[in-house]
Amino acid sequence: MYIRILNYVLKFVCAFHLQCEYVDSIEFECKEGTFQVSLSAVMLQHALELPDSVQLPPCAVQHSSKTSFLIRNVSKLRTGFQWVVEQPFELSPVSGSLEPGGAQKVTVTFKPQKALVYQTEATCTFGDDNESIVCNSMPSMFSLAKYPYLQIISPGQEEDCGVLEFGRIAIGSSLEKHIEICNPSPVSNCVTSGILSLHKTKMPALMESVFQCDVQKGHVAPHSVLAVPVCFTPLTVDTTSVEYFSLTCPGALSKDLLKVTGSCIGPVVSLSSSVVDFGCVEEGGEATRVIHVINSSTVLAHYQFDMDPRGYGVFTVDQISGTIAANSSLTLHLRFRPHHSIAYHRRTACLILHREPLFLDLIGTCHSEQLKPAILCPRHLRVYRLNLLRGLTCYPPDILSAMLDEHKLQLDEKGGLVLQEVCVYECSHVCRFDPPIQV
Repeated sequence: MYIRILNYVLKFVCAFHLQCEYVDSIEFECKEGTFQVSLSAVMLQHALELPDSVQLPPCAVQHSSKTSFLIRNVSKLRTGFQWVVEQPFELSPVSGSLEPGGAQKVTVTFKPQKALVYQTEATCTFGDDNESIVCNSMPSMFSLAKYPYLQIISPGQEEDCGVLEFGRIAIGSSLEKHIEICNPSPVSNCVTSGILSLHKTKMPALMESVFQCDVQKGHVAPHSVLAVPVCFTPLTVDTTSVEYFSLTCPGALSKDLLKVTGSCIGPVVSLSSSVVDFGCVEEGGEATRVIHVINSSTVLAHYQFDMDPRGYGVFTVDQISGTIAANSSLTLHLRFRPHHSIAYHRRTACLILHREPLFLDLIGTCHSEQLKPAILCPRHLRVYRLNLLRGLTCYPPDILSAMLDEHKLQLDEKGGLVLQEVCVYECSHVCRFDPPIQV
């Protein structure tokens, strides 16, 4: 330090050991008298600019909220810092170093475990490597924690849960409807996957789910709703499916249930007649008949007849397979082309997708100049099935005729055989299955 007095320059050497303000004076004597020169010096000190308090957004229990603030190094020294704060607050970065005039963004995270009002003070220690100074004005941390609450808003409601009904849906189709997850509280809530989630309740191991919900986790802002799609894809006709979804979130005291239901409908197909009689056809000729396949449902029907698709059989159909639109019918042309002079009968199945098969009896008789067998009629089929039901078709025709002559059998009003008493024939060993109608 230099002091100029008139034409003299005086040099002073000062050594400072403490970081404080130094004040002193020097007294000079001259011919005119004495005078004093005041001396003062201020040491460079570490200084950080910090906020007085930090307010964090309200938060749900077992969730988190964040905010940030800046700290500035307002000194001319490189300054290191380190934070200390109590739970449930966390600061990042916890420590660091600032150049003169530099700034650092500090993030505050609030992770409450109970629904309380939280207030605490964070301590910032700063200085250099050899010494440190504790900040006298410690910033205060404020926040509020509440229990989260989510509610399912659905079109229907039962005693303990919401209800989403899909109604009657056609097999092979899908229907999507929406529910809403409402957050009426002032804190943000998360819907997460895992144990605490929007998930299905446990189902039997072999039961396949028909309801799908792609939203398994998400975020619901305060006083807002989240639209969640639920899709129903039925798999089995004439069944009603019921499943439950459970909605929970971390920290919530309760859970909300959603019941989803839906029914599956399939095609309703019938034939205009169960028997097609082609009558009597001369050998080498053919006969054609028409039958209608009726779909009386609102579902597209798929059908297929169990017949030779190449058309080599005695009985053929012009459209062996296809589809029938909803609430409509399809006209099929059947053809009878016999090759031998006999009576023909075929019971063919009409397979319906997702339904039990339908059966169609096709009958016809072929005559030639040499052979003219008895003409087969629908009444003969009814009598044959009636006798088959009564267990009488396994006997040869001659035995049945003998039983009729002996009045052990008689004909009912439908033309079927009725057994009057239980008879055991010594020739029962010749009993065999011999259908009276040739296929």
